[in-house]
Amino acid sequence: MEKKVALSVILSLALATTAMTALASSSTHQESSDQPVEASDTKEDGGITPFNVDKTWNAKAIGGANVPQYFSVNAGYGHLKLFMKNYSSNSVTVNLTHLDSTLVYFTKTIPAGGSLDWKDFDEGYPQGMRGGNYVLQWIGGSYNVNGETFGKLASSTSDF
Repeated sequence: MEKKVALSVILSLALATTAMTALASSSTHQESSDQPVEASDTKEDGGITPFNVDKTWNAKAIGGANVPQYFSVNAGYGHLKLFMKNYSSNSVTVNLTHLDSTLVYFTKTIPAGGSLDWKDFDEGYPQGMRGGNYVLQWIGGSYNVNGETFGKLASSTSDF
């Protein structure tokens, strides 16, 4: 009889622990999406001004000597920050082009093992970027590219 009671208590505790763990993990899980995320910024007068983050992403640039990375800028989210890291032992050239107008926003060289932090509002685009489709082109010349891009789009420069 004591063994049945002890076994029953152990099973009950195991079930309760499993249920609590499942509940805790489901309440802290956040899904990633391309939908804008609302945030807020407190004004001096105590009011709250909403601003939006459109999306954040990271993408590897690995493979051939020429690796394109495509992304889009949604209307109203034209402030862009890119952080690019060159993991290769050779320098690479990166350029950002708006595909809908063929406007080239920049062409920069990242040294071997180096990085580049680019923000539109620090580089002559204080009003933001055009909406539409873009390509960030990684060019390694006669060497294969090995890099990574971290990007963030937002409606306000204060989000960076």
